[in-house]
Amino acid sequence: MKKLVYLTLLVVLVLGTVSVAAQTPEKQAPDLSPQLGAAPRAGVESLSGSYVAFDPSAGGDPMYFSGTAGTFCFLAESYSPDWEYVYNVWLKFPTDWTVTNAYVVGTPWCDNGSWGTFSWSFQTSPYEINISHPRYQGSGGANCEAYYCVDAVAGFGPPPAPVSWFWDGDGYGSPPHGPCSADGYAPSGFTCDEMINPTADIPGVAGEGIYLNPAEQEGSVCEGENIVYALGLYNNAGYDGTFDLDYTSAFPISGPQSIYVANGTTGNFEVTVTVPCGGTSDTATVVASDATYSDSALLHSSASAGGWGTIPASAPSWAGMGYPRDGCSALNAAGEWVTYLFGDTSGIFGFWGYNHATNSWFQPGAANTPADRWAPDWAYDEATNLCYVTGGANTPGGGTYNTAYVFDPVANAFTALPSFTSIRDFHNSWVGTIDGTKYLCIGGGVNASSVLIQATQCYDIAGGFWNAENAQMAAFPTDPFGAADGVLHAPGGDQFWYIGGAINNFATVTDEARYWDDADNAWHLAGNTGVPRYRVEGDFLDGAFYQLGGSSGGFTYTGDIVVGTYDGSNWNWATTGMLVNARMDNIATIADGTIWSVDGYGATSSMYVETLIQCPPCGDFTLTCGEFIAQPAYDPYGRLYVRWNVEAIDQGGLPVALVAVDADLWAPQGGPFSRTRLTHFDGFAKFPWGSSVSGDWTIDVTNMTLQGYTFLDGANCTATGYW
Repeated sequence: MKKLVYLTLLVVLVLGTVSVAAQTPEKQAPDLSPQLGAAPRAGVESLSGSYVAFDPSAGGDPMYFSGTAGTFCFLAESYSPDWEYVYNVWLKFPTDWTVTNAYVVGTPWCDNGSWGTFSWSFQTSPYEINISHPRYQGSGGANCEAYYCVDAVAGFGPPPAPVSWFWDGDGYGSPPHGPCSADGYAPSGFTCDEMINPTADIPGVAGEGIYLNPAEQEGSVCEGENIVYALGLYNNAGYDGTFDLDYTSAFPISGPQSIYVANGTTGNFEVTVTVPCGGTSDTATVVASDATYSDSALLHSSASAGGWGTIPASAPSWAGMGYPRDGCSALNAAGEWVTYLFGDTSGIFGFWGYNHATNSWFQPGAANTPADRWAPDWAYDEATNLCYVTGGANTPGGGTYNTAYVFDPVANAFTALPSFTSIRDFHNSWVGTIDGTKYLCIGGGVNASSVLIQATQCYDIAGGFWNAENAQMAAFPTDPFGAADGVLHAPGGDQFWYIGGAINNFATVTDEARYWDDADNAWHLAGNTGVPRYRVEGDFLDGAFYQLGGSSGGFTYTGDIVVGTYDGSNWNWATTGMLVNARMDNIATIADGTIWSVDGYGATSSMYVETLIQCPPCGDFTLTCGEFIAQPAYDPYGRLYVRWNVEAIDQGGLPVALVAVDADLWAPQGGPFSRTRLTHFDGFAKFPWGSSVSGDWTIDVTNMTLQGYTFLDGANCTATGYW
């Protein structure tokens, strides 16, 4: 079939040549206005599916021989259904290869489009190259192909030799604009937003000898933690053998002393490097040898200050194609953090959970599960470990539901609550205290008639009823939909926040941050984030608000990380980097003591779930119990509820975060009941317990765990009370 295509192309070329300028269409700006629905295209978008593959049929060598010069040819095929141009494609060979030339073979072809001038340059000499060969892909869908051949001297790694690749689109229309090989490669300054096709592997034959692979690796962890490197020793010595393994490192290092490898095979082993407290960076050398041959590999290890990290093999089946809008993270019956979300009626179907402990997606099969819904909002009550979901729609667009439910992750069951007044989706919701009463409150959003809702409404959790609209919290000062939200438990009272969103009757994507303050029962402007986003989410972690991703307009998803902090007088906003996976209608959630980006419409990487890694202190420290605070109250079911706040302090008397506190609790009905909780930025871990009777309560802290610390038990690690 492809030969027929080329014959047709030759006829076109004989009839006449059209200049590049004449075939370069003038594009209209993409629609970046705020949207309520799903993207108009499902499946393939922009450069999705574009790839590079090793293809010796274009000429050159069918395989490589180590240390030998050869010619290696590749098919570079691109697609675009929405008029996206391609400017460059990068090829990255193994680091011990030497590229000497690159060129086009044959006549490039497009079924709808034209070509610019070819040139190439080094991105990183001598193994990483940038091919500049513009593809002016036409509107209405286009498929373009070109064969590129590269002259290179092959390295000595075991076959096959992986060649990573990356496409650079013009950013027009829907993403992805930078698809890459499945190893996630992107040249410096670029970000891969789709990694579904494999590297362009070149088969080969290594020269006689032994070869450690990879020749170089890098790793970074918090001080006091280990990096485990996987290495392989390829034996092409011509005989089976046992090879010595020697290690040189300033950091503690461990690994096998020798390895047996049959000829023509690879023996795999692991090397562990510990980054010590106070350590910064080190390069370890691993040497494999026998009496005849030797080879070495370098391990570059460094201390990390923390930051965002991805979870391998964490993508759901709908990766990047769903619009969850929001979710709720809570502890299940096994004490594991799970992020729950509804099917969106578009790309996700059914009620789902992501288990953070097991790195697995599953369907909980909860009792009384409501129907799938578009753009609902979730709120979590950390005191009772309950999730509240409100509103949404039965199809992509404005809201059609005014229903509310509470989900108990331990019982794995939903319970319907009374309905609220104004139907809405793309709204905000919170669980917090106003004037001494705990409420589930909602605000903002839009209905199916495209009417924006500024009214707020609060549900009395203990009383079991919705109050009148705007009774506890005044109406929103603006008309947002798709804003991020969060509750800040400030010293003066709870604050109910919304950040960004589309306002002014759909006209503007804003960067305003606003909150209702229980301290004075008024709305306040907390400045501008500097990054306008809608269909965005975020949350508070350790007193700072994290806005993650969102859309800058239309269906243009982004990966910006914006953090707001309070200096005692003002809120300050700063962009602190980029998520690996750009998303909109995303789930940004707090679980296991940190913030996570779990799902959303956008990137499709297998390393899908992301989390903020916070490095604990490392060194010779001690921990002990500080102040106990008991907060008795009544839960929504009328049971007596006591929450012990246990403070972890270091030897200097300062609070310490991220400490795992183990405690035994005795309630009037018996005990001990063992629980483990993490401390927050203020050093306190919260241990809630409910009872239907009064009596004596006791809590005993049995251990505190944080790497680099030693726990010192004492008399102040036990507290009692009667309620």
